Amino acid sequence: MSRDGTFWGVSYDKVDTHVTAEGFNDVTSYYKNGACVVRQINNPAGGFTLTTYDAAGAWLLAFNQNADGSYDGKHNTAGDFWGVSYASYDRAVNAKGVVVSDTYYDTCGDVLVKKTYTKVGSTVEMFDSSGQRTLVYNQNADGSHSEQHFLPGSFWGIGYASVTWKDSASDFNYENDYFDASGHEVAQQIYKTCGGFVVTTYDVSGSAAIVFNQNADGSYDGKHFVAGTHNGLDYAAYDRAFDKTGVHVADTYFGANNNILLKETFSASGATTSVDTYAADGSHDVWSATSGTFWGLSYTSRESLYDAKGFNYDIKLLDASRHVIAEKSNFCDGGWEVQLYANGGSTPTSTLYQNAWTGAGYEAVKPITNSAIADQQAYFYDASGAIQTLVSTEKGVGVRVDNYSGGVQANSQRFSANESAPLGASNQIDFFALDASKTTLAFHEDASNAFATLTLTQGHETLSFALLGQYSAGQFGLAADGHGGSLLTFTKTPALTLAA
Repeated sequence: MSRDGTFWGVSYDKVDTHVTAEGFNDVTSYYKNGACVVRQINNPAGGFTLTTYDAAGAWLLAFNQNADGSYDGKHNTAGDFWGVSYASYDRAVNAKGVVVSDTYYDTCGDVLVKKTYTKVGSTVEMFDSSGQRTLVYNQNADGSHSEQHFLPGSFWGIGYASVTWKDSASDFNYENDYFDASGHEVAQQIYKTCGGFVVTTYDVSGSAAIVFNQNADGSYDGKHFVAGTHNGLDYAAYDRAFDKTGVHVADTYFGANNNILLKETFSASGATTSVDTYAADGSHDVWSATSGTFWGLSYTSRESLYDAKGFNYDIKLLDASRHVIAEKSNFCDGGWEVQLYANGGSTPTSTLYQNAWTGAGYEAVKPITNSAIADQQAYFYDASGAIQTLVSTEKGVGVRVDNYSGGVQANSQRFSANESAPLGASNQIDFFALDASKTTLAFHEDASNAFATLTLTQGHETLSFALLGQYSAGQFGLAADGHGGSLLTFTKTPALTLAA
């Protein structure tokens, strides 16, 4: 059909329409001076493909309209993109009119570069002449970006097929990832903003083989995921640490669950300075070559015990032969108990107790050898360290109680073997150091009925003494003495009167 017109901005003087036997217009061709300038091929399922040509018959535009409303247009126009010269390019648009990709081709129609757009950024892919990727560049909406180069190389002695560099929006290169030909990561390097970096290498299963940490000050450590045995301890991995001068300073050994089993530190000469041993529940025991003086006793090392929550509940101070010369037990409320072994024996020469509350004093229990009446004494001090009460016992039996005020003895009270007056003639004994509001009294009669034990407890301070004879709990009482202390009293049981 000869007629003049314009279609897609192209002038024509002839239109050729082809209709199938079913009446479907599948192809329409537009001609100018006998040459086809536009051809539209319609898809029975919807959409069409339209191609325009120049006077020599070379295509200029290939436009594809899909049934869902999306489309793309391939332009036979040369140019340059990302430093790559192309012969033609194609722009794809979704049904909402949003550009989703640009693809650039060489003269043979092979893809050179493709840029894909997303809601959060864009991705550029570059290809070589064989169609293999040489670069994948991702640009994120926040300005951060990454680029994966498909160039083989070696990193930390490990061969790789590609590497991905990741940069922040401020162009800080914070991470590099290295991959083998199958796309499995073989190494990773993370840079710290404060200086230093972390390198991780991976085995064929994707598990970490080495984690190397370089600090800004030049110190470093390397964690090796290699099983072994150290001093009879089986481990799944170990970490070796060095200072900035390259001196080996620590080794840490890990279990199968990456839990710490043992940590050792070393001096510059290689001597062991600490050993930290962990239990399965997370509690641990730290020995350290730390010397000092504690309650007048010199020690050369110490052992600190921690529970699973990190509470340091016990400290042992050791001499050069690693014998315990002092031990401090810490209580959760802030109080403590100290045992001193001045003679290097297994029996403490002094035991001290400290309560946690404000203004609390402490108690010291010591054996004595220079007394004809007692073999042990319990000293009760106020918060300033001044003695308040001194209790003397012989083989656990109460002997005497001395009270002090301002460092001067205020009174001295003796116990008695008389069952009618075990607390002395007045049947009462005062304890200046024991606050009646914080002190409890407990009674225990021995099965032999030959003696009873009284126990006075003020927080962590405990005083126990025996009274010879046969008694009952109801005969003893505890009350305030009127000046901050406690008054222990005894009531003789009245004799029973038998009816005639």
